[in-house]
Amino acid sequence: MTVIHDPENLEQLALHKIVDFTNQDVLEIGCGAGRLTALYHEKTHLVTGIDHNLEPLHIARDAVTQNTQFAMADTLYLPFRKNSFDIALFSWSL
Repeated sequence: MTVIHDPENLEQLALHKIVDFTNQDVLEIGCGAGRLTALYHEKTHLVTGIDHNLEPLHIARDAVTQNTQFAMADTLYLPFRKNSFDIALFSWSL
């Protein structure tokens, strides 16, 4: 797979045009190493990123530290109470 960089930050601009993250609690499903998380986390109240693989979560924890927490979780059995989040994102996940 070829990696395409985004020097104009078009992905970030599009994401923020669609969603207002300001002071929101966000659940990011399939967060991996935090690539998407890094594009919006600064505006949120809290991002909870989950993934089923532990290794990329370690990378995310080191790379994205403000307003974030990361955990290994099964998306079929989320370990959260109903209405715990204002926004849920699911992107680039299998």
